[in-house]
Amino acid sequence: MDKQSAAASLRTAVYPPRRLLAIHAGVTAGLALVLSIISFILNYAITPAGGLGSLDLQAALSTAQVTLRLMQMVLTPFWAAGLCAAALSLARGLRTTPADLTAGFRRFKPLLTSGLTIGIHYLGRGIISMYLSSTLLGFTPLAQTLYDASDVLEKNPEMPLDELLGDAFVPIMVTFFAIFAVVFLAVSLPVFYRYRMTGYLILDEQEKSGVRATLRSRIMMQRRRWDLAKLDLSFWWYYLLLGLGMTLCYGDLILSAAGIALPIPDAVAYWLFLCLGLLMQLGVKILAGPKVAVTYAHRYERYRSSDPPARKPKQVDPKDLPWTY
Repeated sequence: MDKQSAAASLRTAVYPPRRLLAIHAGVTAGLALVLSIISFILNYAITPAGGLGSLDLQAALSTAQVTLRLMQMVLTPFWAAGLCAAALSLARGLRTTPADLTAGFRRFKPLLTSGLTIGIHYLGRGIISMYLSSTLLGFTPLAQTLYDASDVLEKNPEMPLDELLGDAFVPIMVTFFAIFAVVFLAVSLPVFYRYRMTGYLILDEQEKSGVRATLRSRIMMQRRRWDLAKLDLSFWWYYLLLGLGMTLCYGDLILSAAGIALPIPDAVAYWLFLCLGLLMQLGVKILAGPKVAVTYAHRYERYRSSDPPARKPKQVDPKDLPWTY
């Protein structure tokens, strides 16, 4: 039902939705490309080949490099929130302009507060997942290697981890992170769906407080998490294509790890795969992004206008009923 409503909203939109997505995705891809160019230049300047002899200058450039990446991580969610605001306008049949894409920055404070609140939940579950993953790793065939390494570490605490584990370093790290990914996903999915509507509530100005928005989203999503998960699964192809585009950006590293050598310089391979990956993500978002975004906006509208579904009454076994005479 929401997909049909989204299709109808897109047909009647005054401003072309794909043009709107092209602007949003183009800015995102362009920013990533610019930051990659700056990072590449800084990396070259920091290396001995760049000719910088001052350690202080190298440290300053490294700090600038990290700062740029942190700024990208901080600002990207607010830019992404603007797309949700534009999708809400499209779902309601309102006139949408590129200015709507900046709505996330106009609601900076409540979005930041809610993001930090939700982040604390993820942090707690991440710590729990680390502990559980370490425990589960002790039940794998690699446990004996870890026990032997711990005995060596007691005698030589300054030994590097890769030297300590030797050939078992990569299998242990891969196994640990695989276990961690599964455990973290299992304990974090309820949080993800519980607070999924927080951004919509803030952008819709239903809540001016980020903390209250998280609480209201939790109430709104009661007994609806599986319903929204099924909608996510129906768009599996969209997320798969985006994931392949992101993976393609690191194609040179993946091929190098697999032992496959390309007949081109490493720098050329880096930029080739980066541009191909960004172009693939850009195309997927422009072609399929409008329907996906507006479908989620319609789902939010349906949740907002109705109470959570009532819990099914518990069936009472007749044998549990008191005797009546």
